[in-house]
Formats: sequence, C-alpha cells, structure tokens
Amino acid sequence: KGYGGRLGAVAALAGLASIAASAELRAAGLLYQPSLAAAAAAPERLWRTVGATVLGSAATRLWARRLALLLLVGAGPVLASPRSGSSAATWRHAVASRLSTPVASASVVGLGAAALFGADAALASSAFAGSFVAMSAPGKLQSTRSLLGAAALAGLAQVALSAVCVGAGGKLGAAAAVGVLLLRSLRAASAVVLFSRASRAGGGGS
Repeated sequence: KGYGGRLGAVAALAGLASIAASAELRAAGLLYQPSLAAAAAAPERLWRTVGATVLGSAATRLWARRLALLLLVGAGPVLASPRSGSSAATWRHAVASRLSTPVASASVVGLGAAALFGADAALASSAFAGSFVAMSAPGKLQSTRSLLGAAALAGLAQVALSAVCVGAGGKLGAAAAVGVLLLRSLRAASAVVLFSRASRAGGGGS
C-alpha cells in the first residue's frame, strides 16, 4: 500500500498470465523479444529513458506541491463573493487542491509530456511512468532525493521490462512500483549494514 504504480503492476501481471497461458501468443514471441531488450538497453536510449522518468517524477511533485496552487491562487487579494459569502481566493484554493491530487497531478504531467515529446512516444511514456513514482504516499518517498532515486530505478525497470509481455498494459506502472520498492529495499539494507557495523564497533570498543 502506498506504492505508486501498483495498479499498473496488477494489470501487467494479468497480461503476463494471459500471454503465458496462450500457446499462440507465446509462439508469436509476445512473452519475450530479445531484440526489444537490446534496443532499449542501448546507452543513448537507456539514458533518455531514465532522464525522462526522473523529469516526469520531479514535474509531478512540483505540480502537486507548488504549481497548481500558484497558478490558481497566486498572491492576489481576497475577494468576497456576494452570493456565497466565501472568498474567491478560498474557492480557487479548493480548485487547486483538487488539481494537485496524485491522480490529477499525474494526468497533468502525462498531458504535458505528450505535448512536449509528441514526436517520441517512448520518452512521453517514460515521463508518464515517472509521474506514477511521484504518486507514492509521502511516507514512502519523503525527500526529493528519494523520489529522484526511485524514478531512476523505475527508468531502469522500464528497460528491463521492455521485452517482456510485449503489448501488455500496465508495464509503466509496474516499472514505477519496482523503482519505489527497490529504493526502499536498498535503503533498508543499507540501514541494516550500518547498524551492524555500529554494533561491531561498539562491541570492539567495550
């Protein structure tokens, strides 16, 4: 719970099960295509995938925490509404709050990525995957550094998953979930190692 992209991961698993259960789809090479893996792992393509994913995650968090509020609320004076008795600023703040939810923020970034990378659908998809990373609960990725690290891992996960379940939906979400899970696992392992070293140092000193 709280991992961005988990719904996509469920869809990807369903696609994997469907392809694996169908002899025709397996024979068509949809379960795994080595040529796609080689193309995705090419250095230039790999860095572009990781970069777009990181950009998408950063843009999503920026929109959710800053831009939606600034665009709709701004620093203007509070204006009273004669009908409702509430201020226009309060109304705009409510609209901004709705537009800065995880789903709305990811949608805004997805549309922006499609417009920005229209000629390269793969880059737009990677940026969209990054927005799924940013949909994680605040407790999962508290710092910006954690967010960007998880997004980079999600970019690598996209490369790893590119040749698997060809044509199946949900792989962007699955890559995002893998990125978040990997980062948290690495941080937990690092904490265990540091604690073990500190314990040994303390025991040796006594």
